Amino acid sequence: DLKSGRLSIKCIRGIDIKRKSDPNKIPRLDPYIRMKLGAAEKFPYQNTKVKRKQDNFPDFENEIISFDVMDPSLFVFGEDIIVTIEIWNKSTFKDEMLGAVTMSAVRFFKRPFTAYKEEIPVYLPGQKTTTQKLELEFVYEEARAGMFVFTLFEARGLRKVDAMAKQDPYIQMSLGQNYKKRSKTIK
Repeated sequence: DLKSGRLSIKCIRGIDIKRKSDPNKIPRLDPYIRMKLGAAEKFPYQNTKVKRKQDNFPDFENEIISFDVMDPSLFVFGEDIIVTIEIWNKSTFKDEMLGAVTMSAVRFFKRPFTAYKEEIPVYLPGQKTTTQKLELEFVYEEARAGMFVFTLFEARGLRKVDAMAKQDPYIQMSLGQNYKKRSKTIK
C-alpha cells in the first residue's frame, strides 16, 4: 500500500572517486551523477549538472534529483523498488563510467518525510570491493490531496506577434520541475 509522491535525492559529494585507467593518481574529473527509479527500460535517467575540474572528492553542491511517482505499483519489481545510481566523467568524445550501484528504495517509500543520509558504495563492472562512495540524502514525500485552481480574467499589454496585430494567447503553469499544464489558446 505505497502512496504516490516524490522521491528526492540530494547529491552531496563523492568519496575517493577514481578513474579505472589510473586508480593510484588523484584524478582531475568532470563528474556527473545519473539516476533511474525502477527496473524497467522505459523509465528515464535523470542527470545532475556536470561539475567541472573536481578531484577524487567531487562536490555536487547538494543538487537534488526528483522522481514524481504517480502510481508506485508501476515501479515495483519482485516486491521491491530499485534505484540505479551511476557516476560518470564527462569527456569530449565518450563519457567514462566511474562507478554504479543498484539498490532498494522501498524503505524510503515506507517511511515518508524521513531523510536518510547515506554513503552509498559504487562499483565498476566486475568489481567485488570498492572504496568509492557517493554521499546522498533520500527523502520520500507522500502526495497530499488538494486542488489547484487558476482563473485568468484579463490580460493587458500583450505584444503584437504577427503582421495582422493578432495574438493567440495561452497560459502555461508549472508545479515543480516535472508538472506543466497549458491552457487552450484563446482566439
